[in-house]
Amino acid sequence: MIDILQKAARNAGEVLMKYFNQGVTASYKSSHKNLVTVADLASQKIIYETIVTKMVQKGFKKDEIGFIGEENLNINGKYKFIIDPLDGTNNFASGYGYFCVSIAYAINNKTVAGVIYNPSSNILYTTELGKGSYKVSFHQKKLLKVQKKKLKDSLLVAIFNTKEIIFHDEFKIYEKIYPVIRGLRANQSTALDMCNLADNIFQIHVNGNSYIWDIAAAKLIVEESNASVTDWQGKEIKLDFNNPKKSYRFIACHSKLLHEVLKFFD
Repeated sequence: MIDILQKAARNAGEVLMKYFNQGVTASYKSSHKNLVTVADLASQKIIYETIVTKMVQKGFKKDEIGFIGEENLNINGKYKFIIDPLDGTNNFASGYGYFCVSIAYAINNKTVAGVIYNPSSNILYTTELGKGSYKVSFHQKKLLKVQKKKLKDSLLVAIFNTKEIIFHDEFKIYEKIYPVIRGLRANQSTALDMCNLADNIFQIHVNGNSYIWDIAAAKLIVEESNASVTDWQGKEIKLDFNNPKKSYRFIACHSKLLHEVLKFFD
């Protein structure tokens, strides 16, 4: 199944780069910080078409293939694909190449595989349940394993949410933890941030408002890389495949660093 995910992600990446190179006009969702572009919609369309075509070729019935997509795509099915066609839309619309395609695959509402692809850098991250996570770049495949670092040696990659009330909650945490960490970065693509955590570039990631399409693939990539993803109380996050609009507040980091990080979430 990972081959289908990779094909769909790379096809979507080609579409995104055409728009990225020519420039796009963004439309607003809920505010001037919450954007959507024609590239988001075109990417989701090619992902859907690629997956359906490849799945049917493999002998799956079309009515067994389900989807959850950020851009109003919700189809029930035993074999479900969770799609963020363009994570980092604000970056994309601003000409900043920190964005990606994220696709997770779930059977009976359990995530078993995922890919995240940054077409700007041509770097692909893949994972399968029980088989680890990998970074594929320039024909090299690297096994991802998160190494524990001390809090003082850790980089936190933050999300600044577009909703003001959530942003204030996030900022209170960042204010408290900033004096004891190496530094704080904010790139505004939670899926890529989690991949870079799995690759030991970042050690902590905090998000106060994410959805299933943001984190389904990234969560498995991190967990298969020897790290954990919990809510702000340190409890396990269980994705609700029947409620795509459910919001998740989470922390991603090495499990042995988690108890130190949680002190700043009181």
